[in-house]
Amino acid sequence: MDKQFFYEMLKTDSVSGDEIKLQKKVLKHYQPITDQQLTDETGNVINVINPNSPIKVLMSGHIDEIGLVVTGYTADGFLKVTNAGGIYVSSYLGHQVVVHTVNKDMYGVVVCTRSLSKKSDLRSEERRVGKECRSRW
Repeated sequence: MDKQFFYEMLKTDSVSGDEIKLQKKVLKHYQPITDQQLTDETGNVINVINPNSPIKVLMSGHIDEIGLVVTGYTADGFLKVTNAGGIYVSSYLGHQVVVHTVNKDMYGVVVCTRSLSKKSDLRSEERRVGKECRSRW
């Protein structure tokens, strides 16, 4: 893989459940060097080179990324979010995010409300991003 295409992949949003844009780029990039290209119902991209060779090599990787889905908003400018893919609050706080709207992209940072940060007895299920975590714009 060339460096320029690698950076292009990193710049392309591909949140779990919405990977089509990056999948199309991968198909287009590898089309000139493959003998066969396939996709399946789960969105996997399969590029085949020399399908009749007796030696088979599989290279595999994930094309999706962990993300957040906006579920609502509050009067004071916070977005209510839920996770798309497995994520824990402790690893996502402070991360920059891009919210894609119909009119434009908006940039922000993941923060938590005071009520969640004061909890000392968080079980692993509660640490996942939920209704108490917001992105502020």
